[in-house]
Amino acid sequence: MVKVIATCFAFDHDPALVALAMAICLLACLTYVNMLARAGVASGNSQRAWIAGAAVAFGGGVWATHFIALIGFKTTLQPEFALEPTIVSFCIAIIGSGLASTVQMQRPPRVGQQAAWRLLAGLILGGSIAAMHFSGMLALRRAGFVVYDTHLVIAAVALGTVLSVAAMMVAALRRRAAAVCLLVLAVFGLHFTGMAALHLLPWAPGDSAGGLVASASLAMATGAVALFILLLSLAGTVVDAHLVGRAVAETIRLRQLSDSTFEGLLIHRDRMILDANAAFCDMTGLSLAQVRQQPLARFVTTWADALDSPIRADGAKMREIMVTMGDGETFPAEVRSRDIDYDGSPARVTALRDIRERRAAEDRIRYLAHHDVLTGLANRFQLNDSATRAVAASLRSGEPLAVLCMDLDRFKSVNDTLGHDAGDLLLQQAADRIRETARNIDIAARVGGDEFVVLQTSLGQSSDAAQLARRLIDRLSEPYDINGQQVRVGASVGIAIHPRDGDQIDVLLKHADRALYSAKSKGRGDLCFFEAEMDTLYHERRALEQELAHAIRAGEMKLAFQPLFGTQSGDVVTLEALVRWANPSRGVIPPDKFIRLAEETNLIIPLGEWVLETACRAAMTWQSSCRVAVNVSARQFSGSDLPAMVASVLDRTGLPATRLELEVTESLVITNTEHALQALVALKRLGVHIVLDDFGTGYSTLSYLQRFPFDKIKIDKSFIDGLASDKDARAIVNAILEMSHQLNVNVTAEGVETSAQLALLRSGRCDEIQGFLLGRPIRSEKVKDYLSGVCSVVEAEEPDAQGPDSSELRTQEHALTRA
Repeated sequence: MVKVIATCFAFDHDPALVALAMAICLLACLTYVNMLARAGVASGNSQRAWIAGAAVAFGGGVWATHFIALIGFKTTLQPEFALEPTIVSFCIAIIGSGLASTVQMQRPPRVGQQAAWRLLAGLILGGSIAAMHFSGMLALRRAGFVVYDTHLVIAAVALGTVLSVAAMMVAALRRRAAAVCLLVLAVFGLHFTGMAALHLLPWAPGDSAGGLVASASLAMATGAVALFILLLSLAGTVVDAHLVGRAVAETIRLRQLSDSTFEGLLIHRDRMILDANAAFCDMTGLSLAQVRQQPLARFVTTWADALDSPIRADGAKMREIMVTMGDGETFPAEVRSRDIDYDGSPARVTALRDIRERRAAEDRIRYLAHHDVLTGLANRFQLNDSATRAVAASLRSGEPLAVLCMDLDRFKSVNDTLGHDAGDLLLQQAADRIRETARNIDIAARVGGDEFVVLQTSLGQSSDAAQLARRLIDRLSEPYDINGQQVRVGASVGIAIHPRDGDQIDVLLKHADRALYSAKSKGRGDLCFFEAEMDTLYHERRALEQELAHAIRAGEMKLAFQPLFGTQSGDVVTLEALVRWANPSRGVIPPDKFIRLAEETNLIIPLGEWVLETACRAAMTWQSSCRVAVNVSARQFSGSDLPAMVASVLDRTGLPATRLELEVTESLVITNTEHALQALVALKRLGVHIVLDDFGTGYSTLSYLQRFPFDKIKIDKSFIDGLASDKDARAIVNAILEMSHQLNVNVTAEGVETSAQLALLRSGRCDEIQGFLLGRPIRSEKVKDYLSGVCSVVEAEEPDAQGPDSSELRTQEHALTRA
């Protein structure tokens, strides 16, 4: 069979005409494939126009190919052709190719359906080529009888159909060159196999039919068709080149547009990635070549139906998935997707937005909503939430729990002297120590400032809470390293037990806070359990605090002045201002009660300013040049601009700065060294005298006397009490006197109550004396009379023995002096 076909092609046809037919066929097939591809990306009337053009080009080209090759068929008989079959064969070729093209354009959603339509299109196209060929053979006249070899006819039809189906399948994959070659093989394979099946027998004379077309006329017709196909192919090529250029430009524009977006874009079909933009490549860390034609499951690890179900373009149904990068790491992304037509076939475009930063921000917001920013401990909101659950669990299990409230002693002085940054570092270190000391099941929180709370769950007995509180106090009292400087603070703890002290968390916190205040009132660095009486004391303290604020404004505060005498001359050299509070309902309130309250509530600042200005105004009325001494609190150094305030008071009252003495305690210079030094130097520049009070009771060293501009030190009463009977006390006092004289610093002995004490101090060359022996506190309005009647120590009388309450009276007066 192959030999017969080869013989027919090589020896039974005119080579020149075969070459012409092949050129026309190639041109027709090329035009058809190009127009078919263009129809695939068009729609509506434009698509129908491209299909019509493709049908005319291919049908006419195949028809022309057939008849030119048929004219070149070598035979001894002169063939002629009937007109009607010739026209019919032409129409079959065009209509068949048009129908095949229409079927080829169908775009069903599934791959199997798409293959079925391509198969049908190939069968129609192959069938139309075969029908055109054999209907054209019916047009032969005067050539003789036509006899066919059945086997070769079947082979011709099968060959043409199979190659046509293959061509349509390949054309759908945009393999244009392969599709053209397969179509050319389909046309020529069918033609020459069909011609090999043909056998011509001579006609009998007189048997010719009418309506015949000579070979020359048919050659002219086929030539015209070939010319038309050539022109149509040229026009199609020009149009296609133009459209391809536009498509390339549009593709570049769309690529630039998609690459400029912040969202990753994927185009996929049947869960295979067809294309992606630069943002998606950046997300995954892969190149576009590494992404294309990859299964979508490689990048999307949480599939569900996020990328398969339709999602509205407005984003109302956005979903979150996990995306896998090239290195295997995953990240969350927000996706939305919709159906599109991509390269003539249905596909889906999916937009992916990296939400790692948003997730991190949301996590941070959630963290900040439940944790203290500075220390990382739970905040008040988280504490209340956790404590509420813990209280409910405690009620169910019957196991008590403890609420421990604590704050840092002397924290404010660190904040004021070293700065807020140092204070923050201290709080962070304190929080770390609380975490280390508390159990993992306990809840530690910072509720504000230097206040912390530990919720101790699964409490066996009250002693467990006391043990934890003691561990916390000890740990928090250890030295802190703040920027290379060692700092010490303490801690006090108040404890409330559930359900004994309350069954609601807010009640337990309130009672633990009451216990904390009680612990601090005892001298700090201690723990205290809540007791019912503490509520009463707290409310009394709050009432006293309000009354104190009112007293400062309403003028209930009064001043008394206790004189200081020159030891040798006996003259009054200084009067120390002592504040007293005569409460209308409570009577006289001892200074040791309201001074501490003023310190804790910062009322000491307005109270201190009032005392200073009132004392300076009183001193201006004295007919004497003696100085006035005023005690200054450490809070006044840290809470206000003390030098500016003193300068303002001196300016308003007119008192010379040299007549003012400001007394400070050792605790100030210990805890506020640098800040205190700057303030004291500024006060010294004003001309004010600086006095170190209660010398010897704290941590005084010679370095303080060298660094700070003290004009005077006051020896504490505790040393003077044993001066006559205790040789050690006498040795200490003599050492202080000798040291001070060497440093050119005056010395005042306070609390002098006996003549023996006076004699010893005079022999030791003490500069000034203060005490009940020579003078008690005097009301402000009596000072002028007192100054006019007292001239020397010799003229003063030692107090007579007092009644049963004399010791108590002296203690109160001394407290007033210390205030």
